[in-house]
Amino acid sequence: MEIIMKFNRKIALALAIAVLACGFASCKAEDGKISENNTETESASLSESVTDSESVGTDDTDVSDSDNLSKDDAELAKIFTAVKESFGDDWMPNMALSDNELDSIYGIKSEWMDAYKGEIPMISFHVDTFIGVRAADGHADDVEKALNDYYTFENETALQYPANEIKVKAARVYRNGDYVFFIMLGSPADDFTDETAEREFYDKANEGVISIIDEILGSDQA
Repeated sequence: MEIIMKFNRKIALALAIAVLACGFASCKAEDGKISENNTETESASLSESVTDSESVGTDDTDVSDSDNLSKDDAELAKIFTAVKESFGDDWMPNMALSDNELDSIYGIKSEWMDAYKGEIPMISFHVDTFIGVRAADGHADDVEKALNDYYTFENETALQYPANEIKVKAARVYRNGDYVFFIMLGSPADDFTDETAEREFYDKANEGVISIIDEILGSDQA
């Protein structure tokens, strides 16, 4: 009887060791799966990061191409420099537009342009904008229509920003040959006696820009 009890205890001990061993092996297997899953997750994340980097590189290339396009036209460069200098410290636009933004915001397709130059304010409260486009052959009408449509849209939403309403209404779409411009400029001032005086102020500012354009391109092209 004692031998049988000892034998049973040995069996119980062996079974307990076997259970522990199986449990340990199971944990190791689970650890292996977790480690493998983590590796796969990290690999996927790395792959996504590489893809994102490649996308950013592509976008950077597009922007670079846009910058080159905007600098291809000497006349536009002269106009932009002359207009900017005429405003001096009152020049508000300070962020260059890309061809993607010209399409998404203003509706001007890249294939409609041979060259362009445009700037808007970095602070959204301001609306000062200057865009000059040398239209591709046969697309000057398309560019002009797109800018006129944008002008209409801005006027329909101008009431949302009362401080800029008169400046928006005074904006001009101006065409000189194959060159088309959107002009919404004027130094900030808050001492207007009434809306008529404010409108005259911005009209005068925009007419001054048109005079610079005609002086450089020649008014007979209009």
